[in-house]
Amino acid sequence: MTYLEMVNEVLVRMREDEVTSVKDVDNDPQQKLVSKFVNDARSFVDKSHTWNANRKIWVVDIVSGQPTYKLADTSEAAAVYTVRWAGSNTMLREVNQRWLSEHKAKTGTPWYYSTGFVDGNALTLRLHPIPDLGNAAAGPTSEYNMGEYEEAEYNGQPYGDHTTLMVEGYRALPAMSKDDDSVVLPTDPVMYYALAYASRERGEVGGQSSAELFQLAAQYLSDAIAWDVNNSDLEYIWRQV
Repeated sequence: MTYLEMVNEVLVRMREDEVTSVKDVDNDPQQKLVSKFVNDARSFVDKSHTWNANRKIWVVDIVSGQPTYKLADTSEAAAVYTVRWAGSNTMLREVNQRWLSEHKAKTGTPWYYSTGFVDGNALTLRLHPIPDLGNAAAGPTSEYNMGEYEEAEYNGQPYGDHTTLMVEGYRALPAMSKDDDSVVLPTDPVMYYALAYASRERGEVGGQSSAELFQLAAQYLSDAIAWDVNNSDLEYIWRQV
């Protein structure tokens, strides 16, 4: 569902006129408010769970002498769960900032990483040891959807052994602004949270109080999370260590 379609779904349930564009300056104040509420609702739903739809791959080209790398488009919220060398698929070991501070800086092939700090509002990857890779080519950090990779690319064949990292994790979505921006996430919780926000602002919507709508939205969110977890349930099994 697109941003425009979602806004109109909410407006219909409020018994309001639909809009032809969310950016139309002639939209009345209620229609403009609903556009804001839809973004607020999607942001709330987005940050309530690590959705499979939000999985990302960052491809990081390593530069000799550079220990830190900003991950692209992570100003909203992001989380990393694996870092590996693209050529060999060898995993790097995650450590925290305290561990890094307790180990003297040295150069070599990095085998440890930390994502324990933010630089310029972006999640930043710090490597240890500091890369010393000879004449490895420098390049930007690029971010991709999981589905944009073919099997050969995902397994690292096109890349050198110790020059490129594949960083996998989740990235929260930026606010929607264009009519055809995709909601991406499950539509029911987004729709009903937006409707609940509108009801709280106006007093009632369709004979339902804001409390009723928030309760309904919470149930839709719970159901959506359950369905999403069902597709990656092994990641939610906790083991004693």
